[in-house]
Amino acid sequence: MKYQLIENSKNDINNFLETVLENRNITDIDSFRKSNSELLEKNSFEDLDNINEGVELLLKHINKKSKITLIVDPDVDGITSSAILYNYLKDAFKDISFITPISHSGKGHGLSKDIEIPEDTEFIIIPDAGSNDYGEIAKYHEKGIEILIIDHHIISNGYSPFATVINNQESKNYSNKDFSGVGVVYRFLQALDDALFLTNADNYLDLVAIGLIADIMDTTDYETRYFIQQGLLKKHLKNPFLKQLLKLTKQSDKYLDKYIIISDVAFGIAPALNATMRFGTADEKLAVFKCFTATQEELEQDKFGKKVYDMCINNKTKQNEDKAISSTKIIQTLTKDQIENDKILIIDATDIIDKTLTGVTAMELAAHFKRPVLIGTVNKGILSGSIRNYSGFPCERLKTELEETGLFTFLEGHEGAAGFSLPIENKQKVIDIWNEKYKDIKIEGNYAVDFILNFSALSNSDYYLIDTYRYLWGTGVPEPLFAIINIPFYPENIKVMGTNKDTAKYEYQGKSFIKFHLPKDDKLLEMANEYDLTKSYVMNVVGKISMNHFAGRTTPQVMLEDYDIIEITGDVDPRKKEDETKDFNIWSDI
Repeated sequence: MKYQLIENSKNDINNFLETVLENRNITDIDSFRKSNSELLEKNSFEDLDNINEGVELLLKHINKKSKITLIVDPDVDGITSSAILYNYLKDAFKDISFITPISHSGKGHGLSKDIEIPEDTEFIIIPDAGSNDYGEIAKYHEKGIEILIIDHHIISNGYSPFATVINNQESKNYSNKDFSGVGVVYRFLQALDDALFLTNADNYLDLVAIGLIADIMDTTDYETRYFIQQGLLKKHLKNPFLKQLLKLTKQSDKYLDKYIIISDVAFGIAPALNATMRFGTADEKLAVFKCFTATQEELEQDKFGKKVYDMCINNKTKQNEDKAISSTKIIQTLTKDQIENDKILIIDATDIIDKTLTGVTAMELAAHFKRPVLIGTVNKGILSGSIRNYSGFPCERLKTELEETGLFTFLEGHEGAAGFSLPIENKQKVIDIWNEKYKDIKIEGNYAVDFILNFSALSNSDYYLIDTYRYLWGTGVPEPLFAIINIPFYPENIKVMGTNKDTAKYEYQGKSFIKFHLPKDDKLLEMANEYDLTKSYVMNVVGKISMNHFAGRTTPQVMLEDYDIIEITGDVDPRKKEDETKDFNIWSDI
C-alpha cells in the first residue's frame, strides 16, 4: 500500500476544513460555505438563449391543448428534469391529460431510434437531451411537429434551425457550464413563473438537487452548489417519492431533521434508479417517472411506490451480477503488456458484454486499473460503447482530448463519462497517441491523502468534527482521505459480516475500521479465522472518516480504501513511535 500527502498539504488536523479545501484549490472558504442567493447574481434565466421563445412556444401548445409528447431521458438527471416540468405544469394548469410522457426501450437519448413518438403528436418536449439530434429534428419539422429542447450537453454544430433549443453550454451569457439538465429546466420554470405571475419554481428544488448530484456536476461552481444545498434542506424536501426513497434506503438517519447528505443521494438513491433507467424496459422507466410525479395517496395505492423501489433494487442487483461476470471476462482478455504499459484501455467486448452494461463496467475497470477505460462492441467495423475516466489520472478533459485526436466518429456526453464510436482500425492509433502523451505517468496504486496521522493523534472530538462537514463533499470537492498509521491490532477483534461473509470490521478503543467486498484470500478474513496470540501487530490504513449511527449509539468509523497489517518484530515497536507523521513528502511503501 502506497500513500502520499497531496502536494503542499498542511497535514494540520487542528485546521481541518482549511487544510482540506486548500488541498482542493479552494481558498475563499467563507464564500464556498455560503448557501444564499447572493452567489447567484451572475446568472439568471434571462441569460439563457431562446428561453422566452421556449416559454411562448410551450404556452401556445398548452393553451391549444395540443397533443404533447414529453420524452423522459433514461437517467436520474433526465427523469428529474421531466418530472419537475410535468409537476409544474400539473400544478399550474391542473388538466394536462394531453401531455403524454414516453421513454426509450434501450439506452438511447433524445430522438434516438429506440423511442416511439405517438402518431398524433403535435409538439415534442425533450428535457436533458436532443441538442445534437439534427437529422431527427429535421424529419419531425417536415411533418409540422414543433420541438422544444431544454438541455445541457455540448452542442456540436450550433442550434438546429428546426427546433427551439435552450442550452447553457451554447448560451454565451450563462457562465455556469457545470449545470445539468434539471438545472436548466429549473431556470425554464423560473421563466414560466415570470410569464404566468407565479412563484412555483422553488417547489421542486429537492428534485433539482437530486438531478445535479446524480449527473455528477462540479460542486465548486457556486450556482450548482447553491441549488444542491438548498434542495437538500428539509424545508425543501417536498416530493413524496423522494421522501419514501430516503426512508427505504435508510439514508441520513441523523441528519434528516435538517438536511440530506450529497453522498446519500450519490450512493444510496441514484445507483438503483440509474440501473432501471439504463437496464429496464420502457414501461419500467416510466414507472419511476410516475412515482416522481405521484401524490402520496397514489404511491400508497397498491403499494405502488414500494413496488417500484423493489423493482429498482432488483434491477441494480441484476446489473451488479452481470457487471461482475463481464468485468471478470474482460480482465481475462487483457494482456500483460496492456495492463503494464497502456495509459488508456480501449476494449472490444463484442460477445462478452451486454450493451446496457458498458458504462458501469467501464467505470468499475477504470477504478480497478486507475486509468481511462473505453468499452464497446463492434458493428460494421465501428467500436461503440462507453467512456469512463479515473479521477486519479491527470486528464480532466478526457472527452475533449479524445475528440482532438480526430479519430472518433462520435463522442457525446460529459468529460469523464460519455458515449463513443471509433472505427476499429483507429483503436491502436488512439492508444499510441495516449501512451506518448502520458508516457511519464506511472500507474500505481498510490493514494493521495489529505492527512497522515498517528492513530493516537486523532481524538474522538476530531472524528465528530470531521463528520459534521459531510454535507460539503461532492463532485469537485471529494471527501477527505486519511492515512492513519500505527493502529494497535489484535486479530481477535475482527468481525466478519455480510450475507457473503465478505465484509470485515476491526474494532479498537470504540472505533471501527470497515472494509467491504473482500476477496476470499484477504488477510483480514484469514486472520479472523486463524491467528497466533504470541505475535503482535499494528495496522496502517487509508480511508474516510465518519460517524456510525446505529441503535441509538454514535461511534467513530473509518471506511477503508486499503490497509496493511504489520507484524512487530525485534526490539522496535511501531506502536510506540511518536514521530511517524513528520516529513511525509516522500512515498510511503509499507
